[in-house]
Amino acid sequence: MIITCRQLVEAVTDAREGALSVLDQLSYRAHLARCAACRAYAQQMEETVNLLHDVRTEECVPDDFKAALLARLSKGTPKR
Repeated sequence: MIITCRQLVEAVTDAREGALSVLDQLSYRAHLARCAACRAYAQQMEETVNLLHDVRTEECVPDDFKAALLARLSKGTPKR
């Protein structure tokens, strides 16, 4: 089965976590082998996740940041 670019984007997290079936893994890898844009996207996602793992959020943000962020996000897009 050949997957589309959109399907690959949706599968990136599962692929990183080893949650794809054998058939889906093969389709994912086959798509990456022929699509430079998706290879770049998957690599960028991998680098982003690795960088985020290196960040110590306890030292970077105030204690109430998460609650404040979630409250703002639940209100929707701010008006400008």
